Amino acid sequence: MPEKCVVFGCSNVRNKEKGILLHPIPFYGKSESEKQKRRKKWVDFVKSKRAHWEPSEHSAVCSEHFKEEDYTNRFADDLVWRLKRDEIDVCVFPTRHARCVSSNNAADKPESERSKWKVRHVSASFILRVKTS
Repeated sequence: MPEKCVVFGCSNVRNKEKGILLHPIPFYGKSESEKQKRRKKWVDFVKSKRAHWEPSEHSAVCSEHFKEEDYTNRFADDLVWRLKRDEIDVCVFPTRHARCVSSNNAADKPESERSKWKVRHVSASFILRVKTS
């Protein structure tokens, strides 16, 4: 079971009081084309700031990285929220690199210019390596 968010700079854990959910990256081990494409979008989102990260069966992204409209209320009279689904399964993707709610004060500090440069530089060099391979 996932324990914390894998997105760079986020250390959120499941927390009912703060309304933080953890969503396992879907379709682990699935071979169907559409499922692989959807999983790749989740993985690419995380890799956009963690170039050398590799997902596992237990990798998860917290609710802070989804928009409000990505959720649906499962029961009208209950507050059971889950990600929108279609006939295949989960059909939404994380899109927000928002500042996360965290117990660690360091996560509340704005990202330094050096950190931003490192992310851009690593991402750009990774893309160049992939294109030349």
